[in-house]
Amino acid sequence: MASRPDAVNCQTVGVEKFDELTLRKVRPGDGEALYLLFLASIRALAAAHYSEAQILAWTSHITPARLEARLMHSVGYAAECGGEIVGFASLDVHHGELDFLYVHPKTVRHGIGRRLAEVVEWEAIRHGLSRLELTASLNAASAYERLGYRRLRNITKTIEGVVVPCVRMEKNLPTNQL
Repeated sequence: MASRPDAVNCQTVGVEKFDELTLRKVRPGDGEALYLLFLASIRALAAAHYSEAQILAWTSHITPARLEARLMHSVGYAAECGGEIVGFASLDVHHGELDFLYVHPKTVRHGIGRRLAEVVEWEAIRHGLSRLELTASLNAASAYERLGYRRLRNITKTIEGVVVPCVRMEKNLPTNQL
């Protein structure tokens, strides 16, 4: 992680028009695309681990404007292929949290989530953090383990009266990588 990761070949995601993956800061106007990706990711990837009621509770409090604002007020990155947002992630510097990391279902298991995690970790190191924590969905916990995060404990969140099980995780970051 000596330099900021910024581009990979997008031909592997199976969409011919994509040439290169670009990681960039979230910008004003990204809210709608981020929101649609957020919904698509949760509905497709979490359905085997969560009930419809849990997915609805998880997604109901997020709007395009709220998501954009939250990502603009953190260190938020979007992954783009051919001008289309295919993933996003954010760092909450004040809490030492990898706050969001979502990849479009058509692009999972092609390294986009890894690239987003790497840029968030790079930003965390740049901001003087030596460790990151996160709350993982049940479907994402094993992906975070492959990225070097370790499980701390199982937790539940209650959203609009609906219990949603999650996993708290952490990763110690290298401090000499800039």
